[in-house]
Amino acid sequence: MICWWIIFGLALNAGASGPEYCNDVVKALCSSPLDGKGRKTVEQLRSEISASLAKEMKDANVLGNISKSITDGNAELEAASSKKKPSKAVISRAQAKVDSGFRLYGRVINRAQDLILARFKEYGITEKDLSQRLEEIRANVANHVEKVSSFQGTSLGVGPIKIENTIRTARIVTVRSLLNPENEPDAETFYSECGIDGLTSQAFYVGIDHGFRICPGYLLDLLADGSLDGLGFLAAHELGHSVGVEKTYLGAYVSGAGAKRVMLKRYGPFLDCVEKYYAKNFTSIKERKSYIQGPGLQALKMTVASLEQAKQRDLVAIARAKRAIETVSETADEMDSSLAVANQLFPPKANAVQTHALELCADAIGNAEVEAEIAQRPKDAWGIFRRQYRSECPSDGDSILGLKYGALDEDGMHPSGAYRIEAAARNPAIRQALGCRPLNLSPDSPFCGLSGEERPTPTPWQTPTTFGFPGLPSINTKTGTNGG
Repeated sequence: MICWWIIFGLALNAGASGPEYCNDVVKALCSSPLDGKGRKTVEQLRSEISASLAKEMKDANVLGNISKSITDGNAELEAASSKKKPSKAVISRAQAKVDSGFRLYGRVINRAQDLILARFKEYGITEKDLSQRLEEIRANVANHVEKVSSFQGTSLGVGPIKIENTIRTARIVTVRSLLNPENEPDAETFYSECGIDGLTSQAFYVGIDHGFRICPGYLLDLLADGSLDGLGFLAAHELGHSVGVEKTYLGAYVSGAGAKRVMLKRYGPFLDCVEKYYAKNFTSIKERKSYIQGPGLQALKMTVASLEQAKQRDLVAIARAKRAIETVSETADEMDSSLAVANQLFPPKANAVQTHALELCADAIGNAEVEAEIAQRPKDAWGIFRRQYRSECPSDGDSILGLKYGALDEDGMHPSGAYRIEAAARNPAIRQALGCRPLNLSPDSPFCGLSGEERPTPTPWQTPTTFGFPGLPSINTKTGTNGG
């Protein structure tokens, strides 16, 4: 009888995984075109937008000139300020050079956003639609976290905080603000995060001013798909930072101890799950910092040299690569700051999972939004999943340090794109909608949600045994996840 069960089990298991993407979701998502309708790739769109900007600004090297103005001005400021008797006139001229660079940068990326939004109209999508979609996601995120018991009754040492109000008051900042001279800090922030042309696929949350910013480059990613579906995970993730500890902790309103208390209260079950099952998926900040300052930096310098020596010099590519070299020291400084915060949240010394904690927790909220969107439109489950997580796939144009997804694709603070995709694909509700077999039989690969470890109830024929009955997924020894 056992033999018959084994034979039946192996036969059922061979064809029970579901659609092809169930077996390797990262490969399926990252190696195929979005919809097969011949839409242009992100790189094609980026090249066209960059060419349009250079033509409109009547300067083929407008990006290089922006970088030179800001870099030279800052160097002159630093040199002048280091003297015993700084010259006010020299400092004034240097500051004017920096300001001029940021004003030009504001013009360039505002125009980049205009060109991208104009293309959206081809799909019947307006800027008003974009704003409305963001507000829908904001409301959804408030509902998601209000339902999680671990969020109830937590405060940051400054009185009770209503989670819903925290999310609803977050500022959603567009590049429009850069045209206002009073918003110089925003220009610097966008310049640092969005790339020299604003076309890096990125969004970010700034705790000090409770603001969520979207780079034009992320809108470019959405344009390649011709829809706003891809906003869900990204926007929910960034808004999720507002209910972590970032808004208050980084605003210096509470001590590290108070922030840690809230962090563990709200996200303790989730972080415990990640720590227990997936710790090997993360690298330390020290290891990543050593890489970007060594091999990563050398690779960038070689890239610049190669581009400079080419017969047809690509000025946009050269400007991006030179700016990438500048970001190495900025990224190293960010790593040091993040490690200091993590060590205060998880004293005396944060481990690799804990240095990723702020991003992992925001990911959990982003994943909850994707689950909700798929539940509303289950017939388009795979399409929604692809559009939400496609930006996590590798792209030479988006990778500041030329890192590839795999062993060296994260920075010690943000999880790798591959991990993020796989983590979302472990969600039982999402897997069911995708038509994939539940990942309930591997004891080492549960889904880690906001409420902690989650496993679906196995059906009788999926109960794991030493005989390998049907439904038992294989383990991918390279990533530590099951092949599903």
